[in-house]
Amino acid sequence: MYLILLGPTGTQASLTWQSYVSDLAPTASMHTVTGLRPAEAYQFQVSAVNVVGQGEASAPSPVIRLPEQRKCHLSVTAL
Repeated sequence: MYLILLGPTGTQASLTWQSYVSDLAPTASMHTVTGLRPAEAYQFQVSAVNVVGQGEASAPSPVIRLPEQRKCHLSVTAL
């Protein structure tokens, strides 16, 4: 099984990595991350887990910054 870790970025670099997904199947080749906030930066690591314990984490992913959430205004005119 795999463990996905969510890591600190930028000014949060002194914080520790936190478990994001702890039961990803060993056959999984991708995972959709949900619950992330707009305009925030994220970084991830992956670690294998077996009966012996948790393995060493992968190198951190590149920093991923989500775009700002934009408000949409809609004008409707009756014809």
